Amino acid sequence: MKEIIEFLELANSTHKAIDLDKSLFQTINSKKPDCTVYAVDGGSATIIDGGTWCISKLKLGIVAYKNGKRLSEKIDNFILGISKQKHKVSSKLQPNVEGFKLETNASAMEDLENASRSILEWLKLRQLAVKAESGDIILRDGSFNSDDAYEKSIITEVIELCKQKNVHLIGICKTSRTSAPDGRPLIGMLNEFSSKEFPDKTWIYHDNNIAIAKLHEKSSFCFKIESSNADNLPEILSKICHYSTDPEFIGYPYPLLKADKIARVRDFEKNNDNRKAKMLAKSLGKQFMEFDERATLVHDMLDKRAYR
Repeated sequence: MKEIIEFLELANSTHKAIDLDKSLFQTINSKKPDCTVYAVDGGSATIIDGGTWCISKLKLGIVAYKNGKRLSEKIDNFILGISKQKHKVSSKLQPNVEGFKLETNASAMEDLENASRSILEWLKLRQLAVKAESGDIILRDGSFNSDDAYEKSIITEVIELCKQKNVHLIGICKTSRTSAPDGRPLIGMLNEFSSKEFPDKTWIYHDNNIAIAKLHEKSSFCFKIESSNADNLPEILSKICHYSTDPEFIGYPYPLLKADKIARVRDFEKNNDNRKAKMLAKSLGKQFMEFDERATLVHDMLDKRAYR
């Protein structure tokens, strides 16, 4: 392990953090917002994997807060069926969602669950953008990027709608592989630099199109930020700081934390839905499901026995 650490340190030396430009940092102060703050996050899990087909459960968590108090909390549940026949992959979503379209021609079957969840998130963000009033904030878990042409078109539409309505769409990325020019992870450099230069401060680092922020002075984390309008980002982030004080994850906006919690597909849900699907199939005289599941089940069975 010592040799591995020394190998990695050659390219990620601690002293490189001192070369950052302090003028690219701006301290921000928490400000209680009088607007509505929405948050959307999604979760998914494979319920049954039949080898050439699978059933997945998708969930969306949608919350809204105003003046620090929760206005609403909602969970949307979906079932996604994916089938591969020779070189063709097809899918079906229930309940159907207006505008939902999944490009399957060039997609691997195992990628479609996450792709579907992401498209559903953006369709929900579009609904919220239509509903939101000027000055409101909409939080998304993740970036504004996609490799899918259809999803890209929805993202562009949502961003333009937010600009027109003066609604602030903010993406907060829990993970980032953005690197500094010398190759070291930029998030790591900023965390190290700010711990020395700006201890106990909230701040935003802005360099061209890259924005990274620390949302609570006691937090150990900073996040890459994407926005529909970068002109007044420090002002908007000061309002998000107000919602980033929960001790469960200090420095991360609580509306997003709550949306994440209610959107997660728990193990007991997966197991219950697995049983329900197989019981329903059996009652309908469909014999294939339980037999096909055994094509992918062995690893899971061995993993469970390993931790007995």
